[in-house]
Amino acid sequence: MISKSNSNLYRLIPEIRQKINFEKINLTSNFIHNNIFDIIFLRNVLIYFDEDTKIKIIKRITEFMHKSSVLILGNSESLSLKQLNLKRIANTIYQLK
Repeated sequence: MISKSNSNLYRLIPEIRQKINFEKINLTSNFIHNNIFDIIFLRNVLIYFDEDTKIKIIKRITEFMHKSSVLILGNSESLSLKQLNLKRIANTIYQLK
C-alpha cells in the first residue's frame, strides 16, 4: 500500500491514493457533501470553537459517517458525548453509536 521514495518520504500507491479525498470546508457553514466517509480527520480544529459551535459542527460531520466510520480528533480536543450520537473507541477516536 505504501512505497518509500529515495528522499525518505512515503507515498500511497495510486489505487489507494485515488480513494482519498482532501478538502477544505468551512465548518461553520451549512456545507453539503455527496459522500459518506470512512475516516474523518478533524485534528486540532475544534479547540478554536466554543462548546455550542463544537456540538453543531460534530452533529453536521456525523451526517457524512456510517456505523463503521471513525472521527479522529487532536490530542488536545475533547467532546461532550452526552449531546452527540458518538462513542469513544480510543483516546481521540470516535464512532457512531
